[in-house]
Amino acid sequence: MPTKLSLQKKLIISLSTTAFILGISELLLQTWELKAYDQMLRLRSPEPMDSRLVLVTVTEDDVRKQKWPLSDNTLNELLAKLQSYQPRIIGVNLYRSEQENFASGLKRRDNIISVCAFSSVGTQEIAPPQNLSINNVGFTDLVTDDDGIVRRSLLFAHSEYDKKCTTATSFATVLAMSYLEKEGVEPDFPDKQNMILSHTKNRTLKAHFKSLTSDAGGYKKIDAGGYQIMLNYRHPDRLAPEVTLTQVLTGSVDPKLFKDRLVIIGTKTPSLHSGFYTPYSALPDQPARMSPALIHAQTTSQLISAVLNGRPQIQYLPEATELMWLYIAALVGTVLSAQVRHPLRLVLLEGIALSGFVGVGFGLFQLAVWIPIVSPVSVLVISSISVKIYTYVEPRLIKKYLRSHSTGN
Repeated sequence: MPTKLSLQKKLIISLSTTAFILGISELLLQTWELKAYDQMLRLRSPEPMDSRLVLVTVTEDDVRKQKWPLSDNTLNELLAKLQSYQPRIIGVNLYRSEQENFASGLKRRDNIISVCAFSSVGTQEIAPPQNLSINNVGFTDLVTDDDGIVRRSLLFAHSEYDKKCTTATSFATVLAMSYLEKEGVEPDFPDKQNMILSHTKNRTLKAHFKSLTSDAGGYKKIDAGGYQIMLNYRHPDRLAPEVTLTQVLTGSVDPKLFKDRLVIIGTKTPSLHSGFYTPYSALPDQPARMSPALIHAQTTSQLISAVLNGRPQIQYLPEATELMWLYIAALVGTVLSAQVRHPLRLVLLEGIALSGFVGVGFGLFQLAVWIPIVSPVSVLVISSISVKIYTYVEPRLIKKYLRSHSTGN
């Protein structure tokens, strides 16, 4: 007959199981935690479009109709048409390092933002337009996880090896800060880990962005270099109003759509850029990859919406709280397995407990708080199995020990 566990043994099994899960989480569980994260992101209720943004995308049809890459004159014509619609900011997510007359001839160029790219292994840096101030340039580099999915936004970074792409601010961040400047909002950095956006007149706090740590949420020892935050996606179908390059060039758009808006120009066709995997790549009605321009637009919308609408950022709990979360799961699994002897009743109660942990995790994610789900589920199951093994083996070992000693006497 199985032995009853003392409180001390229950605590030891719970602690041991928690330590075991922590030990394997970096190797095995991070992948599943990120898959759970992606699923929770996809299951969120859809949000309205961000009408402050307008996307001007280059499609396959545009590539067929226009010579590619766009000539300097064609791009300047595009910018002139857009400027005539009086947008607040125009972001050009097209590399124009060879163009010497970028946006020349326009009455104003201070609201036009262009791009460059840092060098990396096997690739050289891509310079910004030659005649544009570096203050109006942002880098386009993105951060991917080991599975190739973009879940984080790199807001600030610096490359000490590059001589032309010398900006320390991402394209998306330059766009957002330029837009918010017109709203009287500016950033402040009390330290390297925090960015505060507040109103310039009364210093009212509008938003706070904390840089990711290497073990944020379900991550374990990621490269958190630069200044990164979790990318709080909108559904790709509900990001922002969108028109095509040809529609703008032919005047087949409503000028009111662009007035005082933030306009982002970029490619959307795989023939020009294969794009990046995102949490939405798993949906059957979405492209396998998202274009860089749309990912930058997601980050820009995230920053602006946090300031002007109070849209929450994806937060994570302190490591000590997450450890307690895991230990509670281990303790629940241990106590249930030790107290409930009937197999079917145990399965039912543990199923309810597992659903509870998943439900709490999903509920918190709806409030933009990311807490591990796979780890507590794993620790609950393993602790429960450990108890059953222990209570089955211990009396047999004791009985064998006593028998051997009585025989010896």
